[in-house]
Amino acid sequence: MSFSRLFLALGIVAAATAHADTNYHALSGGPFVQNWSNVDLITTDDIWSGVPSMEGYRGDNLTPNQGVDPRTILAFGASLLDVNANRTDPSAFLTGGISEVQGGTEIDGNPVVGFQGSNTADAPFLLLRLNTQGCGLINVSYLLRDIDTADNAVAGQPVVLQARVGESGDFSNVANTFIQAANNGATSNFSVSLDSVFQNQSQVQLRWLTTNAAANLDALIGIDDINVSCGGGTDLPPTVSTTQPANLATNVARDANIVVQFSEPVQTNGTWFALNCASSGSVAFTVSGVGSSRTIDPTPTLAFDEQCAATITAANVVDLDGTANAMANDFNFSFATVADLAPTVASTIPVDNAGSVPIGTNITVNFSEPVTTSGSWYQIQCSVSGARTAVASGGPTSYTLDINGDLQFVENCVVTLEDTLIVDQDGVANAMTSDYVFDFTTAMSGADYYSSVDPTNATTLRTTLHALIDDHTAYRYSIGTNTCNLQAPSTALCDVWDILEAADQDPANPTRVLDVYRNRSYAKITDRSGATGPTTYNREHTWPNSLGFNDLSGVDTNNNPYSPYVDAHMLYASASDYNSNRGNKPYDNCGAGTCAGTENPTDINNGGGGGTGSYPGESNWQLGTDGNTGSYEVWRARKGDMARAILYMDVRYEGGTHANSQPEPDLIVTNNRSLINNTPSGQVPTQGYMGVLSTLIAWHLADPPNAQEILRNEVVFSFQGNRNPFIDHPEWVACLWQNQCGLPETVFANGFE
Repeated sequence: MSFSRLFLALGIVAAATAHADTNYHALSGGPFVQNWSNVDLITTDDIWSGVPSMEGYRGDNLTPNQGVDPRTILAFGASLLDVNANRTDPSAFLTGGISEVQGGTEIDGNPVVGFQGSNTADAPFLLLRLNTQGCGLINVSYLLRDIDTADNAVAGQPVVLQARVGESGDFSNVANTFIQAANNGATSNFSVSLDSVFQNQSQVQLRWLTTNAAANLDALIGIDDINVSCGGGTDLPPTVSTTQPANLATNVARDANIVVQFSEPVQTNGTWFALNCASSGSVAFTVSGVGSSRTIDPTPTLAFDEQCAATITAANVVDLDGTANAMANDFNFSFATVADLAPTVASTIPVDNAGSVPIGTNITVNFSEPVTTSGSWYQIQCSVSGARTAVASGGPTSYTLDINGDLQFVENCVVTLEDTLIVDQDGVANAMTSDYVFDFTTAMSGADYYSSVDPTNATTLRTTLHALIDDHTAYRYSIGTNTCNLQAPSTALCDVWDILEAADQDPANPTRVLDVYRNRSYAKITDRSGATGPTTYNREHTWPNSLGFNDLSGVDTNNNPYSPYVDAHMLYASASDYNSNRGNKPYDNCGAGTCAGTENPTDINNGGGGGTGSYPGESNWQLGTDGNTGSYEVWRARKGDMARAILYMDVRYEGGTHANSQPEPDLIVTNNRSLINNTPSGQVPTQGYMGVLSTLIAWHLADPPNAQEILRNEVVFSFQGNRNPFIDHPEWVACLWQNQCGLPETVFANGFE
């Protein structure tokens, strides 16, 4: 059976980055409203391009002192664009500047953007650009939310709103907006009108500014429910700006909250809101929120596939500015809840038609929703060992089938999931509509592959391993087409993109790729670096190419690829920004207390990830600048993967020449940082160094090969024709670098002995 069976189920111009939206919002066309409920506006540090007319600044060098009254800081300053994206730890996060907080118990499910002083963030501020032409009375309302529970009632986090006309000159303080201690554990509601000087202007800038608190007792203060409206000199009644769900929305989650955004801060009285649904009738609910936003939480959960009509009674919604005006008219909107669908199989491990599956594999089945299984809901029939039994565990959404005993080498197994015995747990009990069938083929015995290896001692092991994995098939870095046949890969049609998109495929979705550092899932091909979109992935040289082979992707007259540069055993799909953060820093532990402000958190995917905000957590950490003095610590679940990739390079590249007559460097893993230096661009060096050896060995031991890494080894093997021996035989690391040879073989799941 060919290893290419593995791929049967797989689907197979750099753009400039816009950092901010600097357009001026025209108030004459409608109010400016921002409540941060859309957490997709800010997804990457220091990128504001998704937020209309707003951006945040760190406020470096606006004042050298702590505890300064922000009302005394009127200059714009040479400030840096800033935002710490995707935070979930407002009380523990100590980095100064602007932060987007989308999770954590402190915010009670209400995302917000906030700021705090700290270190170089002397006076961080949030800037809003407005066009007030045609406006008379300009009303500004907002909330200050104390979302940091750690620093209530201490020295105080002062905040003020300031304004200026144009893009130069000093700001002025807006009256009645200064608060000495926004960190009082409560919410502060502000509603003011700007001075007449700001009326009918093409460019008006508002900024909310704080300073570095006294004694570094800074607190994270959220700025929420921002509403700036143009009254044309008239005190207008409030209106409904948006609803979530929108009018006539379909497939609304049964447990979804309803959010109503008004044009200005309002007081809601009595029975201001009513919800009636076709099946649930008159629905009870609780209401939360102040200012211009209200959140309605229906209780109990709505029924499946029912039409719901919501009514906002005008007389019971009254604004808070000028004369108390009620809404002019009732507001009505409707939506439909999601239908009660039958469950489906979302994914399996192994995937359908997978090849080279370890003989000791377990089977994982992920369903689209919680299900109840009964009786003989699965059957496993194998071509050599026949019908197999297993022990099922887990549920209600993900189940594991632990097959009793190992499978046979090179046998095909068919798994059938019986539709009538798999029933969902919500609404009407629906069974799957049809059986789900998938198959996989186990790995071949590895006796032939490693038969030439002599593990007697470190010298014989290195010599025989190098001879075995040397002169692999090298693929070009990019060929500009997507015509690779994964069942029969060729150097004419396939490139490194194709290999990585197969090797680093998202286990939960065969159309996506999972990156090594951020643990984010990306759409194959369309999310490659150079494509349009907010996030992209590229190709990470875990052994930095600047440390041994530089930019040599093809060096001979026939444009044969330079094997170290394109070696997929050490290349990984990586989030483009995290790849840049890593640079060419050696792999090493960052160290508790030394990495503040250098966290590269992970997404939650494939059963792992989720940065914590405190070292080490589920995050990557960077220390220092590029070069041998810096360090990059990989997150917990990938430490061993990176270690084995680097150790592979040490044994694979021993100098000499490739079979295609290209010279190759001697790559050496070391503890001596002074040896880790850049190699000249476009030249073939004799040696290259990478580190840190002792750390890599520790990472290797702490994070042994798992099923995902073993499968990746098979994928790269099917292209290149060589394997990473330290995934197949982890015990050989101790022999080569610790002189501990003859240890018991520790991993046999892939069949290689």
